[in-house]
Amino acid sequence: DKAIREFQELSKLRPNRAVFHFYLGSIYCQSGNYKLAIEHYEKAISLNQENPFNYLAMARCYERQGLDEKAREILNTALYVNINSSIYENIDYI
Repeated sequence: DKAIREFQELSKLRPNRAVFHFYLGSIYCQSGNYKLAIEHYEKAISLNQENPFNYLAMARCYERQGLDEKAREILNTALYVNINSSIYENIDYI
């Protein structure tokens, strides 16, 4: 897929940009490749722990797999890490 190739190339050129891993995770999750999606969401979180959308997206990916408890765990982590973020406004996302 062209989008995957483009974001992979961008992530190689700018390895410290979490956003590229976020988008790769989103593409993989949408296509059902949950293993790769989770890997990229984890990388995005490791690069930017304060962005609640990284956690929300990863939780959504777990939820799609029927792993609701894992999804809740990720959301709880997001709340703990970023208690003042806009995560409260986006909790309905999953």
